[in-house]
Amino acid sequence: MYKTLTLLLFTILFWVPVQPVSAQDLFRVLFYNVENLFDPQNNPDTADDEFTPDGVRRWTKTRYRHKLQQIAKVILAAGEWQQPALVGLCEVENDSVLHKLTHNTSLYKSDYRYIISDGDDTRGINCGLLYARDRFNYLGHAEYPVLLSRHPKKKTRRILHVWGELQN
Repeated sequence: MYKTLTLLLFTILFWVPVQPVSAQDLFRVLFYNVENLFDPQNNPDTADDEFTPDGVRRWTKTRYRHKLQQIAKVILAAGEWQQPALVGLCEVENDSVLHKLTHNTSLYKSDYRYIISDGDDTRGINCGLLYARDRFNYLGHAEYPVLLSRHPKKKTRRILHVWGELQN
């Protein structure tokens, strides 16, 4: 009786319909501090003079284009065989640099879309997000100010909160 019961339990435990197993798609997320991604144009509303052709850093169109190309290379290399679905970016001046990054570099093939915050930082730097539309369905975003307890009047970039749905 003991042997029959053991055999019966063994059979019941392993007699389960087999569910097909499918591999999950890769979903890579990258965060990248691009360290002062400024265009060389002077914006009179921000303190970006340092990143102009006449500024301390002698920021020219050639140096700007080179930096865009290097950032694109890093993003594509981080994705290995498939570019990251989401790329969080920190220290981005404005949406024009994200437009140039996604359209005038090797990233144009990836068909990224972007979102950027519009913070109060005196230098005009913000946070942004690149997303691959074929893997992330953007639904909305919000921005939240950062309040510094020791410097309550200091203006800084905002937190960018993005939500959406995975395509798979």
